[in-house]
Amino acid sequence: MTKKLKYDFDPSLVSQVQTASKTWVRVPATTFRSWDGPRRIMNRETGEMEMWYGNIYLYGYNDRVEARHICNIRYPEDYVEPSSIKKSYGV
Repeated sequence: MTKKLKYDFDPSLVSQVQTASKTWVRVPATTFRSWDGPRRIMNRETGEMEMWYGNIYLYGYNDRVEARHICNIRYPEDYVEPSSIKKSYGV
């Protein structure tokens, strides 16, 4: 069964991400929620773009990840389970 994706913001609002070359580009909500880099979203009341510091989710999943500031989408293959880290270091 596929779960519905969580959105910590209104996905109908204009959302932008900053690329590694410092260019702001408009992206769909699914990319925005998984972007590990600067993000901004339109304020509904003012129409101005505001920086967004919300959660980062793996693309296509509801698993939150810590920021690595890579200016790219966080895909599931980038994710390492904390328990597997413990095993690899013998903790």
